Amino acid sequence: MNSNSLLTLFLYLIGLAVAFYVILRTFFVDITVIQNSMHPTVKEGERVLILKHSPIRWLRRNQVIILQPESWMSRKHHNPSRKDFLQLKRLVGLPGDRILIDFNKVEKEAKEIFSQNIEIDSKGKTFFVVPPGHVFVKGDNPAESYDSFSYGPIPFSRLHGIAIIKLPSRHTSHSQPVN
Repeated sequence: MNSNSLLTLFLYLIGLAVAFYVILRTFFVDITVIQNSMHPTVKEGERVLILKHSPIRWLRRNQVIILQPESWMSRKHHNPSRKDFLQLKRLVGLPGDRILIDFNKVEKEAKEIFSQNIEIDSKGKTFFVVPPGHVFVKGDNPAESYDSFSYGPIPFSRLHGIAIIKLPSRHTSHSQPVN
């Protein structure tokens, strides 16, 4: 190979690397979990790769998703002034799904929301029907999770992505912290 061909190959590889980096940063983000609301699936300190801004039609029950609660939703357990506050939760209900609700375990702030969209079956069980344009989420560790049972359904506009895979840990993290 002559020097002109090597230079062309080098520039091509640099361009390919830059394009790969831009695509990676545009569509993916890695997060570091800072609480145990998703334990044992994802523990505090573990990292997760997130597919950002994935289409709504890709959502499936039991997926782990990342969301940003509205500030009033996070005031009880977190600093509501933080604009970057995100939560990692399991999607348990899509629009139209019926979620069994025990009003004795629902937080005061959510009772009014739940009472607007309920059905009672023939056995007296109370179900919340997830409204259009919303999802219902919960943490895998109910004792430490602040989720839809606390603040109601989440609008699609608050969803930020789908968890793809757990990543290896690293000591110095540049990833975004998430609850």
